Amino acid sequence: TREQRTAAVELWLRQAQRRARLARDLVEKEHVVRFERGVLSSGLKTPFFVDFHLLSPSMLGNIAVCMDDIIAERGFSFTHVAGVPHGGDEIAWKIARLYDAEYVCLMKNDGRLWIDNEFHVSAGDAVLIVEDVLTTGGNTFAAMHALAVYKIRIAGVVAICDREQGGRTLLEECGYPTASLFTARGLLAAARVAGVVTEEQH
Repeated sequence: TREQRTAAVELWLRQAQRRARLARDLVEKEHVVRFERGVLSSGLKTPFFVDFHLLSPSMLGNIAVCMDDIIAERGFSFTHVAGVPHGGDEIAWKIARLYDAEYVCLMKNDGRLWIDNEFHVSAGDAVLIVEDVLTTGGNTFAAMHALAVYKIRIAGVVAICDREQGGRTLLEECGYPTASLFTARGLLAAARVAGVVTEEQH
């Protein structure tokens, strides 16, 4: 009906505005975009980093609310939430609380991942994987490998930022639905509008 279409458009606008405010706050207040040449954990060289490791508790809460939007949009259904160490674990815990789902803590040492003994998953459990920055997908696949021995089902992958360097495409080609709040390109655009980065850097 016309009323339903109007309500859907209004909801979409509210979500888009919420996401735009979050992008602005991330680049202005949290300074998540940092121009510095270096090497990513994937081994790729980069002229800039997108870093979510030191976010304030309130900002983590805002990210969880916006992630709720894309989780609902994609129709992800899950019983457990696991964060890819070490950037995805805090937001994964927030999402688990938001959905009254079980949080699964993944540990990492010398490149090896395993489930903390205090947390449990069983065969058939549907696990949502949470990343902070998705690049090539290597860390995400490593997290899936650590969970695979328990014969769980991957419900989907959500990331705060997709650097658009092949990870999302590879995950979806392997049958794992993947969504992100932002792309690196989008955060750079928000940083340029906010005056955080120059047009030349962008």
